[in-house]
Amino acid sequence: MNKLVFFPLPKPRESVISLLFRCATGNGFQTLRVFSAWTHLKLRNFVNPQCKDSSVCKLLSNHSLLEPDEKADLLNSFHHPVLYGTRTHVEIAGVAFPQAVLRDRLALCPGCARDGFLDRLHAFRFSDTCPVHGERYLEHCPQCREPIDWLRLHDYHCPCTFDLRQAPLNLSSKRSSELLSRALDEGNQEFFQLLLASIQAVRFGRAPESCSQLIASCVNIATGNKAAFFLEMEKLQGQLPSLHRRALLAPFLLSPDPTLSRFAQEYFYNTCQSKPYSHAADCRCGELRFSARELNFIFTSGERAALLRSDHRCIRSPHLDPTVRQRAYQCPDLCRSLYTFPHIQWETVDEPPVPQLEFELMSHQNAAEILQTTPQTIRRLISTGLLKGFKFNTPVGLATTLESIKAFNDKYVLREEIARRSGLKNAKKLRNLLYGLVHIVVRTTLYARGLLVYQRKHLSEELRSLLDRQAVSIIKATGDFGDHVTFGEAARQLNVDVKDVRALRNLGILEFVVVPPKQIRNSAGRPYCTTKSLREAIAWRTGYVSVQEVKAATGCDTHLIHSQFIKTGFVPSVSLYNTYVTVEAATIIDRHFKKYTTLNLLSSTKHVSVTVISELLELGKIQPLAADHPDYISGVAVVEREEGDNAIANYIRERPVRLYRTYSSGIL
Repeated sequence: MNKLVFFPLPKPRESVISLLFRCATGNGFQTLRVFSAWTHLKLRNFVNPQCKDSSVCKLLSNHSLLEPDEKADLLNSFHHPVLYGTRTHVEIAGVAFPQAVLRDRLALCPGCARDGFLDRLHAFRFSDTCPVHGERYLEHCPQCREPIDWLRLHDYHCPCTFDLRQAPLNLSSKRSSELLSRALDEGNQEFFQLLLASIQAVRFGRAPESCSQLIASCVNIATGNKAAFFLEMEKLQGQLPSLHRRALLAPFLLSPDPTLSRFAQEYFYNTCQSKPYSHAADCRCGELRFSARELNFIFTSGERAALLRSDHRCIRSPHLDPTVRQRAYQCPDLCRSLYTFPHIQWETVDEPPVPQLEFELMSHQNAAEILQTTPQTIRRLISTGLLKGFKFNTPVGLATTLESIKAFNDKYVLREEIARRSGLKNAKKLRNLLYGLVHIVVRTTLYARGLLVYQRKHLSEELRSLLDRQAVSIIKATGDFGDHVTFGEAARQLNVDVKDVRALRNLGILEFVVVPPKQIRNSAGRPYCTTKSLREAIAWRTGYVSVQEVKAATGCDTHLIHSQFIKTGFVPSVSLYNTYVTVEAATIIDRHFKKYTTLNLLSSTKHVSVTVISELLELGKIQPLAADHPDYISGVAVVEREEGDNAIANYIRERPVRLYRTYSSGIL
């Protein structure tokens, strides 16, 4: 081992196997088999020699003539084994990978072979194209069709004497490989975590002939761009048009990766898909593989049992993807099985979803609080389709969104709400008021009490105006409450949270007094608000609005109001349990939000990358406000909304390919 005369120094992004090839060739050995016999190296396994604790690493790094920095570069080229839980990982360039993602045989780029060294990406299963030359990796000799024997290669000549450097040119798009190489240079662990989660969700091993397109899709998703995820799901849905999105997205919805699951929830919820009436004979839905947990999500327990008893029962099939170890099942005629089961919800139109700036599911309990009804009522409304919602296998459970609640409230009204808002507690008077109106009866069972729902357009003008009035006005006549008012009543009068009442006392706006109960002796009593201070607080409240009220009036999200206007000190605010701003400040926020936007919001709302925004800034197409501008916000890059929209529109018009479709040309 000490007789070696040549020790290779690693080139940028060079793989360990390439170092080993150069070491053997530089010392006069024709093949690695001869080299290993002479140096007593055991090179039977393709993966182990690439690890830092291997005999190959010791051979190349323990030479006395190596400088400390040269030795460090050599050691950094090798994979560092680490243990996460019970699974072995390898750390490469600061990123931890499961050992199963490494190839167990050689795949090389003919262009790299012509250059004399191999790029490190050839060692990964999820990379099939060289990021430098754009050539597809060779795994078999084009002449003898045998797998490339890395121990018997002689100057990149196969044992059959074919020169692999002269292999027929097989070019492919190298965009995905370049993204992989850049993420590895940056040590971007989040990128590769999302990539591996996407690979496990799409299970690229289930369709070997389309691995390249599926890998490219996974790389696009791994960028963390929601628009890219939506685009890839649209491609997949286009290939399986009659497959319900519940099955299409099941591996993503149940993914342990929170980003992937969150994107899938939004796509699943906002997509509109009509029920198909036929199943194409060449549909490949029967090739899709699902875990038992995913089948439980797709079908109810009764439907799954019926499916397993039928002629088209789910059959167990092994995964071709070595990174996935769970059992998988195939269901022939999956599309037909889904659109024949009654519990699967379909819409009346087909409409792809549009990524939202913020999307958040809320439980049916929270929805009940907003509509001031019971969770049971929300469940019944969702089950009948009047309120859009779905059952997710997440802690949220039965979920809906604030937008869906608003859409329901704009179109429908519950009978109990009419009774509450009208103040008619007498059932007979309420029946007379609603006499002749067409209503919808919601029943979950045959003999259950019907839940009456009315369409707002069928109500009288007087009743609609009563219902459209805010539940609690900001300013109300105090009424005759005597000298003291309870906290709850004070909160209702001020249209604030009860917890804000105590905070108003700390500001000196409200005064509290302790009134002992009349019938209990030696009792400390309970605190009340004085009526006088409540009148003063109402006068104070006329000049202030809550952040939630600003959102309702301007459409600006509460998170944006806090981060862009309040935390930066652009407008003054008062922090109680909730945050309040003056009416003048709310007007400033409204004007600023309609006229300006930030670079991050511009990128998200227009679905363009940060690279495009940076390019427009360099070209001077977008000009952030200067620090001396009256609308400048400290620490926030603000641009005129119209200027940003026009710049992006012109940029897209000048490009030969639309910017929204530049993620990948591969179709699943």
